[in-house]
Amino acid sequence: MDFISVPTIMICIIIAMASIALAMTVIWRNDRKETAAGLWALSFVVGAASGLTVAVMGAGSEAALIVATCINALSFALSWSAFRAFGKRDVWPSFIIGIPAALLLLHLMFPALRQDPNNTIVLQSAVVTIMTILNAYTLYTGEGNSELSMTKLLVGFLFLHALFHAANMIVTYTHPASIVEGR
Repeated sequence: MDFISVPTIMICIIIAMASIALAMTVIWRNDRKETAAGLWALSFVVGAASGLTVAVMGAGSEAALIVATCINALSFALSWSAFRAFGKRDVWPSFIIGIPAALLLLHLMFPALRQDPNNTIVLQSAVVTIMTILNAYTLYTGEGNSELSMTKLLVGFLFLHALFHAANMIVTYTHPASIVEGR
C-alpha cells in the first residue's frame, strides 16, 4: 500500500501556488505601488510552471529537468526580489535573469547534470537552500521588517525549508535513486 502519492502532492502544491499567486495578484492590482506583491505573484506562477513542466514532460526527460530547474531558479530569484522590494530595497533585474541563466549554462557545460537526475536534484536542492537562506536574511534585515510580528516566524519557516532541501541534497548525494531505463 502506498502512503504517499507524489503526483497528488505535486497537484496540491501547484494548486496552492496558483492560489497564492492569485491572491498576490489581487493585492498588486488594488495597489500597483506594492511591487513586492506583484513579484511574489509572478514568483508563484513561475514556481507552479516548474512543477507543471515536470508533470507534463516527465521527470525522466533531460529537457524537463533542465527547464524545470531553470524555471524554479527564476521563481526563487523573483521571490528574493519581492523580499527586497518589501524591505524597501532596489530590485536587481540582472539577478532575476542571471541565476536561471547560470543554471542553464551549468546544465549545458556538464552532461552529468542532464544524464543523471540525481545530480540535478543535488544542484536544485543546493540552489533552493541558498536562495531560501538569502530570502530569510533579506526579509529579516529589510527596513522595519524585524519589528513585524510575523517576521521571526516566517524566517523560521524559511530556515526549515532550507534545512529540508539541504537534507535532501545530502540524502540524494549519499543514497542516489537508481536510474531505470536510462532515466
